[in-house]
Amino acid sequence: MIDFDGAWLGAEAARRLAEAGCCEMAPGLTEEEFSRIEAAYEFEFSPEHRAFLAAGLPVASPLQEDATWQQPWPDWRHAAPDDLRNRLGWPVREVLGDVAHGSWHPALGVRPASDEEAVEAARAVLARAPRLVPVYAHRFIPAGRDTLGHPVMSVWEST
Repeated sequence: MIDFDGAWLGAEAARRLAEAGCCEMAPGLTEEEFSRIEAAYEFEFSPEHRAFLAAGLPVASPLQEDATWQQPWPDWRHAAPDDLRNRLGWPVREVLGDVAHGSWHPALGVRPASDEEAVEAARAVLARAPRLVPVYAHRFIPAGRDTLGHPVMSVWEST
């Protein structure tokens, strides 16, 4: 079931996107589709993201010359499972790639001596963090239905 405050926020975002005419909108996801996706990829959409995708599913945008993604909107209905898994894994890969090349946040304590140990330590921390779900290109929202007002974050490297 969709939270009413989250539903309003998500539906309003979908309405504004449709009004802007900047992307093709397909009919929104059904409860059955949400259940299938959440079971297959082992996460729950946040209330606002769920309501957004229920109001309309963005499926295509005009390709921009400097676009990093040919299709920035994840097509939760028709995309290949490998495409969705790749998108879901992006944030962790970005952080671990940076750690492997020397980055380390002070909140994690003393950096392990080797890059391999640092990557494993960071991987353990990330395993306890909320999963980030792709919204658009490298913009993500934390998974989970337990709270409202999730931030949308840009994940492009971690430094």
